[in-house]
Amino acid sequence: MKNFILAGLVAFSTLAATAAPKKQGVAVSLKSLKAFESEFGNVANVGWSNALNNMLCASFWQDNEMVKAYFTQNGEYVGSTVRLTTDDVPRKLRNNIAAKYPGYTIVEAFELRTTENISTYTKLQKDGDTVLLKGNTSGYFSRVSEDNPY
Repeated sequence: MKNFILAGLVAFSTLAATAAPKKQGVAVSLKSLKAFESEFGNVANVGWSNALNNMLCASFWQDNEMVKAYFTQNGEYVGSTVRLTTDDVPRKLRNNIAAKYPGYTIVEAFELRTTENISTYTKLQKDGDTVLLKGNTSGYFSRVSEDNPY
């Protein structure tokens, strides 16, 4: 699920380009390192990896949550994801989903945080059918595709 959520996340990323220092074998631009520190402060034990569309992913623990933050090679913060339990999905959203999709079970949930907003993505399953929804704390949601999670 992370891959298709991030596919949409990275769709508007810019292509990267400069030589960069290595972090865990991954070329991380100095701009991205500075953007990370500006956004999240001085975080210990950050793991860096390559993500889709030349994005960089910084994985770390913050406030007892595993956070994955995404940056372009030129240092632009794109957003971050946090895995949710079913109980973490806003109640109003859960109730509205249950009413529209009776019998479906939430099998995965993530919160996508950008500078503009926070969205909750839920993956539902029932009898082999899978549905991906994007919602908010007000309880509104829409069905999205794996190719375009926006």
